[in-house]
Amino acid sequence: MYDGHSRSDAARIGGVTLQIVRDWVIRFNARGPSGLINGKAPGNQGKLSDVHRQALAKIVESGPIPAVQAMSRCLINGRKVACR
Repeated sequence: MYDGHSRSDAARIGGVTLQIVRDWVIRFNARGPSGLINGKAPGNQGKLSDVHRQALAKIVESGPIPAVQAMSRCLINGRKVACR
Protein backbone atom coordinates (compact mmCIF):
# COMPACT_ATOMS: atom_id res chain seq x y z
CA MET A 1 0.00 0.00 0.00
CA TYR A 2 1.00 3.59 -0.46
CA ASP A 3 3.29 5.10 2.16
CA GLY A 4 4.28 1.71 3.65
CA HIS A 5 0.99 0.95 5.42
CA SER A 6 -0.67 -2.45 5.26
CA ARG A 7 -4.12 -3.15 3.88
CA SER A 8 -5.20 -4.04 7.41
CA ASP A 9 -4.16 -0.57 8.58
CA ALA A 10 -6.08 1.02 5.70
CA ALA A 11 -9.19 -1.03 6.53
CA ARG A 12 -9.02 -0.07 10.19
CA ILE A 13 -8.46 3.63 9.42
CA GLY A 14 -11.21 3.66 6.79
CA GLY A 15 -13.67 1.72 8.94
CA VAL A 16 -14.18 -0.93 6.25
CA THR A 17 -13.35 -4.60 5.88
CA LEU A 18 -10.14 -5.96 4.44
CA GLN A 19 -12.13 -7.34 1.48
CA ILE A 20 -13.32 -3.83 0.55
CA VAL A 21 -9.76 -2.49 0.64
CA ARG A 22 -8.68 -5.43 -1.55
CA ASP A 23 -11.43 -4.58 -4.06
CA TRP A 24 -10.36 -0.92 -4.06
CA VAL A 25 -6.73 -1.88 -4.74
CA ILE A 26 -7.73 -4.10 -7.65
CA ARG A 27 -9.94 -1.37 -9.13
CA PHE A 28 -7.21 1.27 -8.66
CA ASN A 29 -4.55 -0.93 -10.26
CA ALA A 30 -6.80 -1.70 -13.23
CA ARG A 31 -8.19 1.80 -13.94
CA GLY A 32 -6.25 4.28 -11.82
CA PRO A 33 -8.01 6.83 -9.59
CA SER A 34 -11.13 6.82 -11.80
CA GLY A 35 -11.59 3.15 -10.89
CA LEU A 36 -12.48 4.21 -7.36
CA ILE A 37 -15.50 6.21 -8.49
CA ASN A 38 -18.69 4.22 -8.02
CA GLY A 39 -20.58 3.71 -11.23
CA LYS A 40 -24.16 2.68 -11.78
CA ALA A 41 -24.71 -0.89 -10.67
CA PRO A 42 -25.74 -3.06 -13.61
CA GLY A 43 -28.83 -4.55 -11.91
CA ASN A 44 -31.31 -6.77 -13.71
CA GLN A 45 -32.36 -6.05 -17.24
CA GLY A 46 -35.85 -4.57 -17.52
CA LYS A 47 -38.63 -6.98 -18.39
CA LEU A 48 -40.63 -4.48 -20.45
CA SER A 49 -39.61 -3.30 -23.89
CA ASP A 50 -39.67 0.44 -24.61
CA VAL A 51 -42.99 0.02 -26.44
CA HIS A 52 -44.57 -1.81 -23.50
CA ARG A 53 -43.15 0.69 -21.01
CA GLN A 54 -44.66 3.61 -22.97
CA ALA A 55 -48.02 1.83 -23.21
CA LEU A 56 -48.04 1.19 -19.45
CA ALA A 57 -47.15 4.82 -18.74
CA LYS A 58 -50.05 5.95 -20.91
CA ILE A 59 -52.48 3.67 -19.04
CA VAL A 60 -51.25 4.85 -15.63
CA GLU A 61 -51.35 8.53 -16.61
CA SER A 62 -54.90 8.25 -18.00
CA GLY A 63 -56.18 7.22 -14.56
CA PRO A 64 -58.72 4.58 -13.57
CA ILE A 65 -61.72 3.57 -15.66
CA PRO A 66 -64.63 3.96 -13.17
CA ALA A 67 -66.85 1.25 -14.69
CA VAL A 68 -64.06 -1.32 -14.58
CA GLN A 69 -61.89 -0.11 -11.70
CA ALA A 70 -64.50 1.40 -9.39
CA MET A 71 -62.80 0.08 -6.28
CA SER A 72 -59.82 2.37 -6.86
CA ARG A 73 -62.11 5.32 -6.21
CA CYS A 74 -63.42 3.70 -3.02
CA LEU A 75 -60.09 3.43 -1.24
CA ILE A 76 -58.54 6.37 0.55
CA ASN A 77 -55.26 5.68 2.34
CA GLY A 78 -56.02 1.97 2.18
CA ARG A 79 -59.42 2.35 3.87
CA LYS A 80 -62.70 1.55 2.21
CA VAL A 81 -65.03 4.58 2.02
CA ALA A 82 -68.49 5.12 0.62
CA CYS A 83 -68.49 5.00 -3.18
CA ARG A 84 -70.79 7.03 -5.34
